[in-house]
Amino acid sequence: MSVSKKLNWLYVIFSVVFTYKAMKKTTSWSKVAKWYDLYLKNGKETYQNAVILPNLTRVSDIQKGDKMIHIACGQGFFSCEFSGLGPDVTGIDISNKLITMAKKNFSKNVKFYRVASENMPMFKDKTFDKAVIILAIQNIKNIEKTFKEVFRILKKRGKLYIVMGHPCFRI
Repeated sequence: MSVSKKLNWLYVIFSVVFTYKAMKKTTSWSKVAKWYDLYLKNGKETYQNAVILPNLTRVSDIQKGDKMIHIACGQGFFSCEFSGLGPDVTGIDISNKLITMAKKNFSKNVKFYRVASENMPMFKDKTFDKAVIILAIQNIKNIEKTFKEVFRILKKRGKLYIVMGHPCFRI
């Protein structure tokens, strides 16, 4: 396996054994929402476009007809990209500012909701085939409740994909 392929795998992590008790729980992307939106719209060679999107798309095997939820979807970049592959995509985020941007930018193909990931009452049990949390797991306040809620809304053979940056790259 080439070094670049090994590096790509370092960034796509599918483990759900995390402890965040020591982390500050007040992180929010609302303050940098405009900058992040422009960054993703204007950059084809971003980490999100060049590394995360192709690898996550490959390993998650997104199919037309899948029901997919993007948790902590931010301004909707990944939700929109996924919807272009054929699934029915729903994005959720706790930030009103980011959800407003997502609805403005990508509302044609994706349903967006402003809701906390630990309580998603608008979704019935066993609704989704796939769930993704991308570069956001460290920002979720109540991770235990979030995982319980995600597994409630996932179908019996549904899958949760988590992408997180290595802590040494965290700014």
